[in-house]
Amino acid sequence: MQRILLFILLFIFVYNVHAQMHTALEVGYTYSTARILVNDAKQKSGYRNGFTSDLLFDIPFEGKLHFSPSLGYHLTGYQAFYDSGNIKHTENNIHFFSISAGLTLNYPSGNKNIFIIGFSPVFSFPFSGKEKSTWRNDSVSNDKLIFAFGNYGLFDLGVKGTIGFKMKKMIFEVGWFEGLTNLDTSETGRNIQDRIFSFTIGYFFK
Repeated sequence: MQRILLFILLFIFVYNVHAQMHTALEVGYTYSTARILVNDAKQKSGYRNGFTSDLLFDIPFEGKLHFSPSLGYHLTGYQAFYDSGNIKHTENNIHFFSISAGLTLNYPSGNKNIFIIGFSPVFSFPFSGKEKSTWRNDSVSNDKLIFAFGNYGLFDLGVKGTIGFKMKKMIFEVGWFEGLTNLDTSETGRNIQDRIFSFTIGYFFK
């Protein structure tokens, strides 16, 4: 009897969440760089253009507070200018899958318009990438990035803040991602934490 009651309560909860949940597809532009240290010495870094696409879920939680998880694909990267070593400059492009578990505050503004402020931890998993290296003798090499322990890491954790505006079924968002983990798991003394600015446009189809 207890199991039947638990199943009924779980069914009611899932049904209510599904009934209130809204789903949107977002696409947009990214402008990414990284904070780079070599043996604790800060290196100059540069930006790369990229792309982002996210499936966003919006679930009312408590008043203005909403639970807003997402699944995404991102093309990001960075440039690095090294003070020493055999390589003086690199350009990277990295493809990620990501999962976020965000919370947003939704403030109504006029008829069916909503101003949105969001914060989210983001868990990202790189799966492909390329690195163009310029050596001290000005020769150039192009290599595929290897994501494994002892190379570039298999996992990236960061936090993201967003400011958005929803007009009926359209949503416009500006975001800033700050990486918290070191992308380089080798023993070269490098510490690379990515930073990503994004601008996205989305449509709520549910």
